[in-house]
Amino acid sequence: MKLFGILVAGASLLASALSAKAEPVKIVNIGHSYYAAGLYIAQQEKIFQKYGLEPTVTVVGGGPLALQAILSGNVDFGVVSYEHVLAAAVQGKPMVSFFNLVNRPTSNVIASTALVAEAKGLNPDAKIRLLKGKRIGVPAQGGSGDKLTRALIALDGMSASDVSMVFSGADTGSYIAALKRGLIDAAVVPEPAGLIAREQNVGGVYLDFIGGEVPTFNDMIYMSLTATPESVAKKRDLLGKVTAVFAEAQRIIKDEPERALAAMKKEYPEMSDAMNRELFKLLNQAWSKDGVMSEAQAKATADYLKPSGDHPLELAKTFTNEFLPKK
Repeated sequence: MKLFGILVAGASLLASALSAKAEPVKIVNIGHSYYAAGLYIAQQEKIFQKYGLEPTVTVVGGGPLALQAILSGNVDFGVVSYEHVLAAAVQGKPMVSFFNLVNRPTSNVIASTALVAEAKGLNPDAKIRLLKGKRIGVPAQGGSGDKLTRALIALDGMSASDVSMVFSGADTGSYIAALKRGLIDAAVVPEPAGLIAREQNVGGVYLDFIGGEVPTFNDMIYMSLTATPESVAKKRDLLGKVTAVFAEAQRIIKDEPERALAAMKKEYPEMSDAMNRELFKLLNQAWSKDGVMSEAQAKATADYLKPSGDHPLELAKTFTNEFLPKK
């Protein structure tokens, strides 16, 4: 019995010593969206700990709050939209993306059952044209959904005055309710809104950005790990470890989907197995396999966002691949 006590005490001391050696890393994440699967899998699978890191994740309600946390130095890096990196750059607040998590929009255009039926068999250009005069729900004026909608209808030569924007907030349920009540015809909103609309027989996916239906938005930097230039210069070892963590998590997503699905089930225990599997399959089309970014991808994002400000936009300074594992 005494020997057992000694062994337990020894194991406890060893665990404490290992924990003490772990390097803290502070992360900011926007909401608790499924697209950030790489982060959740890294947490659930203890990949941070494998690389000697102990993560603390702060969840905030939007991109501006995430940027504030990064710029203030309150966190080491954030999971943010590359849109915010570009917007900050032209305002003289440089940021650097160092791992591409998602290379397509995580939103789809969803629509009422009637509009989905009307568009059946049409090509993407005709579907865009059919949106003229329609009421389109988006989360907020000037937000990602608003900008994506404007860029989409501009492909057919339309402007915001050719549709009615309905600002409906971030809650998925509000779009489902609006479709049920006939208050909107369509919406540009993150999944699983389209899956839920179909499940509840009030609509479905109208234009599948995630699946690549609109080529303009197929290959870009969309959601990325982002830090300040100062952190990139002074925290090279830390960001190198972080990049290795996410590279392994993304590899699990692509090469071991059942393992990834199990981790996501732990992250979203209230989600049905069927919805978890379908949402994973949907977003797996947009998740990056290796985190690599290119100037062409950066330009594709900048071309549709058209960020404006008093400072020139130097795309090459807004991202780096230097921390990615060497092949």
